[in-house]
Amino acid sequence: MKKKELLFVWALFASLWCGAQQPTERYPLGAYEELTDTKPHDGEEVWNKMQAPVSLAWGSIDVRYPKLSIPLETKKGTTRMSAWKGERVHAQAVLWTRQALKNVQVKVGELKNGSSVIPASAVKTHFVRYVMSIDPAKKLNTYGKGKYLLRHAFEGDYLPHDILFREKAAFSDAVGHSMVDYLKEYAEGLYTEEEFKEKCEKYTHAKPFTKESLLYREIFEKYYPGQSEMIVDFWMPNKSWEGCDVNDPSARVLSNYGESGK
Repeated sequence: MKKKELLFVWALFASLWCGAQQPTERYPLGAYEELTDTKPHDGEEVWNKMQAPVSLAWGSIDVRYPKLSIPLETKKGTTRMSAWKGERVHAQAVLWTRQALKNVQVKVGELKNGSSVIPASAVKTHFVRYVMSIDPAKKLNTYGKGKYLLRHAFEGDYLPHDILFREKAAFSDAVGHSMVDYLKEYAEGLYTEEEFKEKCEKYTHAKPFTKESLLYREIFEKYYPGQSEMIVDFWMPNKSWEGCDVNDPSARVLSNYGESGK
């Protein structure tokens, strides 16, 4: 059986910095071999339904197109982008084929909108790399901090070392530890124990479980009365995970939170 695959996917980047010097690519494309994609994909019967052996269309920059499946929700023809002066915009073109292709190239010309023109020199193109092309060893957290690749990608002159490798603040505490503590203290003084129990009993969906959660629920009901079911529940850690069976939304109370929780 002849192998059929989505041969190439690339992103086309257009910059509105007309005349600006294009930065040197820090990690050039070079030559690399993709690992085998083991996820389910389209079979031969699907690929045989292609009307042409090779197709090209515009895709969404928010979609990761599987290499072995025919891409969905693409747009043939032209694509239009809008941006403020100085803003960079992006587009992704998708090429899929039933036959082997060699020496695929991307050529760009100037971009026009009436009398306004962006020169071809301001348009940068490259092929999209998939995460499967990265050495699995480089994805491992070997030093007790998350976002290994993201941190190391910005080493050098991009960010000061102390900022780049600082402990990550949890989503619940990014406003500052002191403000989180003030909110808890405020909520504790706002209700007596009797008031807390009585007010909580009014709710059957997303029932408050602390005075702080009751405060948030009453604020919600003030502006969106009777509409709580639009939200699944309170934002809380998954209690089934080790060290996450807590009644506090602050990640600082989790046993695996790290130095930032101190």
